[in-house]
Amino acid sequence: MSGSTLNPPEPYSAIIFDCDGTLVDSTRLYFRTWNALFKRHGADMPWDWFAAHLGCSWPQIFDEYQQTCGIFFDAAAALQQFNRASRDAIDTLYEIEIIADVARRHFWKGADGGGVGRNARDRRGYATDDKAPPSV
Repeated sequence: MSGSTLNPPEPYSAIIFDCDGTLVDSTRLYFRTWNALFKRHGADMPWDWFAAHLGCSWPQIFDEYQQTCGIFFDAAAALQQFNRASRDAIDTLYEIEIIADVARRHFWKGADGGGVGRNARDRRGYATDDKAPPSV
């Protein structure tokens, strides 16, 4: 492999690193969900604060914003509320079309055997585990 190109091994013709925000635009959903969680406890999360912490883990955002606001509440209960709100809003997620089109062109198949859907409702695995925090 050269320093300037990445040639995937046969039989693959493309590689997509699926991080949050790669196949679907999850940033807005996460912001709305975080903000709703903290509003329940009397604090608004400004967009600028959230944007500066994109890529941080769930516990890191939770702990740091509690410190910022000076409010503290149960992490396990908060995680359940966060995940429930994320699941309830899953139909607001939409694919990032240019990336999903690459996945479709190269015959990507999900774990369930289905291809990339037109919106995130086709991908029900999102934020369904109340035991493990979703990455941001």
